[in-house]
Amino acid sequence: MIAIKVTDKTILNHTSLLMYAILTKIENYEKWWSGVSSKRDAQGDYVEVKTLAGTFTLRILEVVENKRIVLVYSGLFEGEGIWNLEAHGAACKVAYEVNLRTKSKILSFVNKFRSIEVMHSKRMKEVFITLDRHISNYHRKEKKS
Repeated sequence: MIAIKVTDKTILNHTSLLMYAILTKIENYEKWWSGVSSKRDAQGDYVEVKTLAGTFTLRILEVVENKRIVLVYSGLFEGEGIWNLEAHGAACKVAYEVNLRTKSKILSFVNKFRSIEVMHSKRMKEVFITLDRHISNYHRKEKKS
């Protein structure tokens, strides 16, 4: 079993209020997180992520208004992902922390040659960029309305 514990951080030029509003709408994650598709079942909205190694889902488990969103992972990865938001002037310090486990034999093999944590951090840099673009476009549309 592989344990994956990593925190990725950035500062985005959006308020923590706007960040919170976007990040708590899990049904819209597919608009800014590539490879994610929105789903709904009896328990509510969730996202499904398909990778070469397998599939996993994310659901919102807990929220602390304008500060924290806890996601629960199941499937290929088990554990939690936590969005932490902190006002930084007119901007927002954003951190995404994962504490995951996987039994994937494919990922165990890959991890011998390339750190899954490093791969996750590289992917999160891309996610932060597309999230920033999405929020900028969303905010621009809101101002026009």
